[in-house]
Amino acid sequence: AYTRAYEHQEKATERDRLLIQYNFAVYEEEDRDKGYEILLEMKEKYPTYGAAHSLLGQYYLRKQMWDEAIEEYQILRELEGGSIGFATNELGYLYLRIGEKDKALDMFKSYAAKLPEDANPWDSIAETYFHMGQLEDAISNYRAALEIRPDFGSGIPLSNIYALKEDFAEALAQIKQFIDLAPSRGIAVYGYAWKAFYCSLLGRFVEASDIMEETFRKSDSSGKESPLFELHWVKGWLAYERGDLELSRSYFTTYAEYMRRRRPDLAAPYKLRQSRILAERSRQIPVCQNGTCPLRRHKFLSWESGYPAAASLGLPMRHR
Repeated sequence: AYTRAYEHQEKATERDRLLIQYNFAVYEEEDRDKGYEILLEMKEKYPTYGAAHSLLGQYYLRKQMWDEAIEEYQILRELEGGSIGFATNELGYLYLRIGEKDKALDMFKSYAAKLPEDANPWDSIAETYFHMGQLEDAISNYRAALEIRPDFGSGIPLSNIYALKEDFAEALAQIKQFIDLAPSRGIAVYGYAWKAFYCSLLGRFVEASDIMEETFRKSDSSGKESPLFELHWVKGWLAYERGDLELSRSYFTTYAEYMRRRRPDLAAPYKLRQSRILAERSRQIPVCQNGTCPLRRHKFLSWESGYPAAASLGLPMRHR
């Protein structure tokens, strides 16, 4: 599609031609630096064109040029049109990413004030409280998001909180609701992955493995790459819990390669986590009988050990 648009760009306006040239440079020629130069030209010629600021913001994020990214999203936020909610949300997550949580919360609350019937800002507010360690505030805002749109996806992080509180009955109930309301089989896979992970925390390894194998078979037939690789992450943990470190490393490596393609900026941290996790060769694995073993103090369950724990472990929090 990008090539065809590029071949017929003479029919487009000058502004649209620049966008076509950008897409061709980035997605066909795989030359992001060339795309960046095109964006700068687009911004100079059309300073009120929201796409230019949005794409520049994304470019600066990938380069971890925080101040430049903030500037672009602030401009986008001030522009008229439907980009107000998007820009505010992106700016909020940028602040959250660099540790300025109060600013992130202000952004998300501003978003919610402008669009109170949108589930997304309430979910973002909840996620910020989650990172701040204010679990009850996070719960109430995740529930607010789900009241607006029951299939939004907030059930996954909400279940994470209940797991942190060791209320696994409620964690599994939230995951069941997420799976039941998932708009597609591919999205439901994320719920099954978390269900299997919770079962493993409870020592129900056979049940967890059965869930993963069945889900993997269903996902494989759907042709969806992302859910399959999310399953590799959980299967890596299950193999690790069984003491099969080589198989665990294989699954984690596969997942790391997927993350390298999808999010190059996160590839190195994922590999570091995996190396540290798998280096714990001296850790004692309890002997399990009939696929179960006593619930152990997993670091996922310990706020003090550095949660947001799900984020520190690397497990995908939710489908965005």
